[in-house]
Amino acid sequence: AHLPQPLEFGALSMQTQSKIKGSTLDIYRTALKLRKKLQTTEEFEWIKTGDPQVVHFSRKNGWHCITNFEGADFTLPKGEILHSSSPLKGRKLPKNTTVWLKA
Repeated sequence: AHLPQPLEFGALSMQTQSKIKGSTLDIYRTALKLRKKLQTTEEFEWIKTGDPQVVHFSRKNGWHCITNFEGADFTLPKGEILHSSSPLKGRKLPKNTTVWLKA
């Protein structure tokens, strides 16, 4: 269930979000474009992080996905940062953030 909203709200929200760098819409659009370029086989490899709050896996083409759920700032491995769900602190991945990088 959801709360009712005016019909024009959807269009207004889309117009506002599309103009803001780092908005939820901007993050999703960027991720979807990148995903098309990065897609490969469904195979992946889990990589140990030493932090139970950080999940890291890589794909065959060198694409890495690292998520820090609630851990301390996590130092990212070497590689080109392609996308992040929140601003990074240099090469540190803050909690509640996912990053995609190319090794």
